[in-house]
Amino acid sequence: MTPGSDRAPETKPAKPLAGWRVLVPRGGKWGDSVAATLRGQGAVPVIAPLINFASTDDPTSLANALHELQDGQFAWLVVTSATTVDVLNAQRVKVPDGTRIAAVGETTAAALQLAGHRVGSARSDCGMSTRPPMPESGHSFTSPRAEMSAPGTKSTR
Repeated sequence: MTPGSDRAPETKPAKPLAGWRVLVPRGGKWGDSVAATLRGQGAVPVIAPLINFASTDDPTSLANALHELQDGQFAWLVVTSATTVDVLNAQRVKVPDGTRIAAVGETTAAALQLAGHRVGSARSDCGMSTRPPMPESGHSFTSPRAEMSAPGTKSTR
């Protein structure tokens, strides 16, 4: 209690991460969002992207593949990263109803759903990046990937 008062001084509850310095290894909207959440918990976030996302070295091949995707030439689209969802949105790609979408990881699935895509399959392990769902005979799938992705992750016909 304070002198001359019948009330106890108000104390704010301690924030669970007060005094912690936390590395946020990705920038952009995701990094800003995580940093804001950490600040709200009392932490001092340090945004330091560890991966640089860059455009493709072959924009013609990307444009062709996205055209084929929109044209319904793939039975499956395997998405291994929320960054791929950003590319699909930036290119204004509309995935046809007949193309099923598989996501690797909850974050990727959530990003796809938030962007309005139907996720037909979601896996939390990395196995899908090298073993996509097997399409029916005569169908094909595409799995957009970064240059550093596992070998063998590519479009198949």
